[in-house]
Amino acid sequence: MLPRESAEYIVGLAKHVKYDDEKTEELSQMLFDAIVSKQFGKHSYSSHPMHPKDKTEAQVNWIFFIDLLNFSFWTEEPKYCVNFKNENYTGYFALCAALNRAINEGYQLDEPRIFSEISQEKLAHVLRSNSETEIPLLKERLDCLHQAGHTLLNNFDGSFVNCVKKSDKSAQKLLELILENFPCFRDSCTYENKTVTFYKRAQILIADLWLCFDGESYGEFHDIDTLTAFADYRVPQVLAYFGSISYDSHLMEKLSTGQLLLNGSEEEAEIRGITIFACEKLKEKTAKKLAENGSMEVVNSILVDNFLWDFRRDHVQLIETSIPMHKTRCIFY
Repeated sequence: MLPRESAEYIVGLAKHVKYDDEKTEELSQMLFDAIVSKQFGKHSYSSHPMHPKDKTEAQVNWIFFIDLLNFSFWTEEPKYCVNFKNENYTGYFALCAALNRAINEGYQLDEPRIFSEISQEKLAHVLRSNSETEIPLLKERLDCLHQAGHTLLNNFDGSFVNCVKKSDKSAQKLLELILENFPCFRDSCTYENKTVTFYKRAQILIADLWLCFDGESYGEFHDIDTLTAFADYRVPQVLAYFGSISYDSHLMEKLSTGQLLLNGSEEEAEIRGITIFACEKLKEKTAKKLAENGSMEVVNSILVDNFLWDFRRDHVQLIETSIPMHKTRCIFY
């Protein structure tokens, strides 16, 4: 099952996480308002100072490197933090800042011939924190780089660009190529005797290409709207804040006390699956509002996900004091 079908399967059997259609309807009005007022849209990606502005082959490999390591940034205080050009960045943007800092220092780190052989010591230096807390899962990140780097050198003439070209402008074909060739993107588990998939990092890799290249060149995919939201640890937190999803008391107690949920556990699978389901419903409701109001603006699951993720970063204190995020330590998100 692909992520959309997996989400529908999970929502029908879930014991610990529930979807609320009424609250999602209310949230869709907020997203609708943000889209029609141009406060939010595809442009939001390139407007961030850490994201690439050029639309060249080099940016394809930059994005691939970032999404190879785009997982598990959460830490206790003090947070993992990278300073670049006198600005402090945390979470995902700390990774972007670390890569940009390394490139500024003369490292061609986003090239597969380099990162396929990088040592753990060099990677630790590149990803070094400006706080007392270093990035989690350093060895796992090293393994991802080595494995993917050798695959690119052996199968794609040393560049992810050639993998993108083989997709024939299909997001689903590129998804298949990524999953077939790069094991660290195979984000799945068993739920109620069936294999369910989430593919957070594989889908976000394709979405980042679409956003960076504004749906053109290496970001042109005729079926981009078939991708779902990217089930991580922040988007469900925002959905729970708005009441679009809710947790039973037993799960809420675990989250409130900071207990780790194992990757692939029943509760974690339900959080991720129902997050995807809720985002699909939010997309449908927002699209309906746009159509009814004669708007030419469009919405897909990528934009829904980015809207929720950005909302949390813009309202950190509000979200963090209202609802806990779930904590899972793994390479998939």
